[in-house]
Amino acid sequence: MKLSEYFTRIAYSGPYKKPDLETLSTLLENHVTSIPYENLGTLCGEEIVLNMETVFDKMVRKNRGGCCLEHNGLFHWVLKEMGYNVKILATRLYKLAKEKYESHPSHGFLLVTIDTKNYVADVGFLTSYQMRRPLELVSGKEQTQLPGTYRLTEDNSIWYLDKVKRKLRIVGQNNDNQSQIKQLAYQKVLCFTLKPCRLEDFEGTMDYLINSPMSFFTSLSLTCFQTTNGFKILKGTVYWEQIFNVEDGVDLRTSRTLTDEEVQRVIKETFNLNLDKKIIPVNNFTNFLLE
Repeated sequence: MKLSEYFTRIAYSGPYKKPDLETLSTLLENHVTSIPYENLGTLCGEEIVLNMETVFDKMVRKNRGGCCLEHNGLFHWVLKEMGYNVKILATRLYKLAKEKYESHPSHGFLLVTIDTKNYVADVGFLTSYQMRRPLELVSGKEQTQLPGTYRLTEDNSIWYLDKVKRKLRIVGQNNDNQSQIKQLAYQKVLCFTLKPCRLEDFEGTMDYLINSPMSFFTSLSLTCFQTTNGFKILKGTVYWEQIFNVEDGVDLRTSRTLTDEEVQRVIKETFNLNLDKKIIPVNNFTNFLLE
């Protein structure tokens, strides 16, 4: 495994040994706009192994995407190799349908310390909730970047990440052209403590995600790619594109339902993913966390 291979994958040409905030921010932005989130391999019979050699080979050399743990596991290795003080943290996602946080962690992201300041870095999230720059670990501070405004708060040693919902105009939903505007409000995203963990600690989580019929890995085929001004996502046979701040701070989303043939083409041409087997689109998951 070589850093130069990873840098080529994310089109990064900056300094190799400069562990500062500017470099971290550039790496994060380049990563999320180069490597898509995807769980398609599971539905093609592939095994997800939280081993860095396997993850590196898949996501860097084979130009595939990955799930949150693969993304942040890879990013953790990169930052370590570059000399950053970085730790993996386990997080519990907020379940919108149940209006509560998960009882056990299913997501992991990174805590990076630079010049005595702590930052949260996550390259494995979805849709407009994917950060484009690290977030400074300061309680109550609103931090605005391309996807919107984030806020971290601390209470009794538990940290909470919230994000302002984006105003949204949806075109083409339900085969009509009616516009919908979602009101501005904070959305709970996840919670975590500062106790560090290892990538291997998530093996039980991966086993559940891969094998449980209740998991979105087995009931929803999903890939999401961050663009320079928004994101593209394919959920089952439903494909949509969202552009940030098209007019007066309102996003524009277009969506359509694809045929099976179109699904295969979009995966290959839009998301630049070459699967070993044909994917059978699945969308039986009704408890999707965030839109």
